[in-house]
Amino acid sequence: AEADIILAPDGNVGIGTAAPGALLHLSKDAAEARTQIDTNSDTNSHAANINFRKAGGTAASPTNVADGERIALIQGLGYHTDGFSSAAGLRFEVDGTPGDGDMPGRILFLTSADGAATLTERMRIDSSGNVGIGDTDPSEAKLSIDNVASGDKGISLKQDQVQQALYIDQNTNQNSIHIDSEADSYNVLHFQAPINDSGHIIRIEAADALTTGSAISIDCGSTALATTASGGLVEILHDANSTSNVNNLLYIINDHASS
Repeated sequence: AEADIILAPDGNVGIGTAAPGALLHLSKDAAEARTQIDTNSDTNSHAANINFRKAGGTAASPTNVADGERIALIQGLGYHTDGFSSAAGLRFEVDGTPGDGDMPGRILFLTSADGAATLTERMRIDSSGNVGIGDTDPSEAKLSIDNVASGDKGISLKQDQVQQALYIDQNTNQNSIHIDSEADSYNVLHFQAPINDSGHIIRIEAADALTTGSAISIDCGSTALATTASGGLVEILHDANSTSNVNNLLYIINDHASS
């Protein structure tokens, strides 16, 4: 019978294979191939660990790694016709200048596109904890999304629960939402066919806390509005039967006697 463990002449070790293609090669036919690491301890800090280590130089005389250097790669490969090709992977890299007690790192999430067999970065978490999706330098935001494909949405939220779909808790003196739009023929903010039959589409609460400023401010700058375009600073479109459905197009309550 074929030996379960093979030590090849080149020093490679095979378990379940007579031709190991790596320092340690595990293979299994007609069954699941898996590895298992057990730790048995009542101490919380004792855990089953897998460590990937990288240094320059040699094992006897290691040298420092540098900014941007790859430390480890975990990848899944699939076989088709001409061999195994990469489908997806995780890559660990140095993300800054290392020093004594200082090893900044980042994690890259990689996939191969349809029609390709080369890993491409899709998302990363940098040494500051910032996340970039399609952005290889998310230093400007905790979550940065860039390079959205044509026809795709940047973010899509579908909420089936009785709770806010998007909740922003802004605790500093800055805009909670800032939209920098370069659209010249589309709405900057659009609400599509709300189904509300009561309540409000847009509601601003606690506006009485304002001592200066406005609940809503419209600044069109010094550029004159187009004379040939419909609309204006405020445009209200209404095509319902106002004789049978009394709906106010503009409703203002002012309880201040002097205004």
